[in-house]
Amino acid sequence: MAFTARNLDIYDIADAMSTKGWHLNALQNPPAIHVAVTLPITKVWEKLMADLEAVVEAEREKERVRIVEGKGAKGTAKGDSAALYGVAGSLPNKSVVVDLVN
Repeated sequence: MAFTARNLDIYDIADAMSTKGWHLNALQNPPAIHVAVTLPITKVWEKLMADLEAVVEAEREKERVRIVEGKGAKGTAKGDSAALYGVAGSLPNKSVVVDLVN
């Protein structure tokens, strides 16, 4: 299952989920995160959703604080996932990514 966010940086959400022990897959075009719904995940689905709700609320609060402090919405700080996809997405020749994988 893949999902995105309209008003938050989805990669910041992925990074925050990683700190809770969930390692979701970051996607690009459009920016999104993905979780494979497998048998092991079905056993912890409620915990995953509770953690996701908590992370989204924490990210919303960070946005509210940025706005109150006059920094504007969508903070400029990016997490590891955002940095990785930012670099890969900005490459004019995507064959470099294939070379890195090999």
